[in-house]
Amino acid sequence: MNEIFNIRNSFEYLLDPDEELEILNDFASKKEERQEGYFEYLGSDYWQELRQKRLEQDNYECARCGSKRCLQVHHHFYRNRYQTQLSDLITLCESCHESEHR
Repeated sequence: MNEIFNIRNSFEYLLDPDEELEILNDFASKKEERQEGYFEYLGSDYWQELRQKRLEQDNYECARCGSKRCLQVHHHFYRNRYQTQLSDLITLCESCHESEHR
């Protein structure tokens, strides 16, 4: 939602309401497409193998707090899908992962 708000603010003085609505709808549609592809990627053998290697390398514990519960693998940043490298990832517990996204 913040992304849409930021886009709206950047166009506030440049577009009429119909043009703004068209841009916002296009942005939302493309975001949904990206999310669908991302969830498909997370189900791939490629991601599952990479995720397992990251967990093993981090000794099945959160890299921030050391917890061994509710572990998740977080992307530091995203390259093109299927080009993720082990160094792009970090193992975090659910709590640390949530704080990473705040």
